[in-house]
Amino acid sequence: MRDDLGLLFGTILLLTGLMLLYNSVSSTDANQSFAILGGAALLSLGAMLVWTVLKNWWGWRKEYRKERNG
Repeated sequence: MRDDLGLLFGTILLLTGLMLLYNSVSSTDANQSFAILGGAALLSLGAMLVWTVLKNWWGWRKEYRKERNG
């Protein structure tokens, strides 16, 4: 359950970061640098969250396979 929520929130953070980066790079205004920094922060946070969830899932899968076969 916790991994499913982590994957969901990670995907939401990735998409939000991508939208912020896309909108701030394509337009010019006073808050452009803050939007780029915010988008990059959300993008990296989402990527790390998705990476952690997938790494835990992969480790669990390997252990389950080892117990099942051996």
